[in-house]
Amino acid sequence: MLKLENVTASYGFANVLHNIDLSIEKNEIVALIGANGAGKSTTLKAISGVVKLNSGQILFNDVRIDKLRPEEIVSIGIGHVPEGRRVFPGLTVLENLEVGASGWRGMKSTDLSRDLDRVFEMFPALKPRIKQLAWSMSGGEQQMLAISRALMSRPKLLLMDEPSLGLSPLLVQNLTESIKIIRENGTTILLVEQNAKMAFDLADRAYVLEVGEIALSGYTKDLRTDDRVKAAYLAA
Repeated sequence: MLKLENVTASYGFANVLHNIDLSIEKNEIVALIGANGAGKSTTLKAISGVVKLNSGQILFNDVRIDKLRPEEIVSIGIGHVPEGRRVFPGLTVLENLEVGASGWRGMKSTDLSRDLDRVFEMFPALKPRIKQLAWSMSGGEQQMLAISRALMSRPKLLLMDEPSLGLSPLLVQNLTESIKIIRENGTTILLVEQNAKMAFDLADRAYVLEVGEIALSGYTKDLRTDDRVKAAYLAA
């Protein structure tokens, strides 16, 4: 479904990604783990078109997308849950969700209602807060809203950047179940996580990113037993 081929990208004059090769098959959950500053968020932003490539290419369903604008990338089926939630604080829950659906030009009100029902079924705590301003919600509620906003774009591929960041253990457990449901409903997921144990519990495969380069990759069941992965990411 997705291929990154020899992708190099930078902020200013500093290269952040160095010849990244990465692939995701349909219906997989693939984890991208690594230390702070390894380039994980930059990888997702490159896929979303927020960060432009210096070299290489990105293919989605065999079509090159790295020359497209971010809104065009959303419209072809790639959603992004950014690090830090990034909900629109001055908008209500409903308005945030409507922004997520705005890529569907000509959407009928019945379609919007159906999509709202789907996200409220997954995150029922949002429904009674539909008129509440996003800034006044808890961190966990904002994360639910950020995920729901991305789902309103009907993504085939969902990019999730540190969704467990700042959440309590109970909310992380609930989030884990929600991610499983999203995959069961037919959405492929690329998951960036500092919580490597959570990521490995969810993912079919994983890539380990170190200083902008892929250091290791493979099935999570195999990487769990790798001494380097255990020492760096899975130690208690």
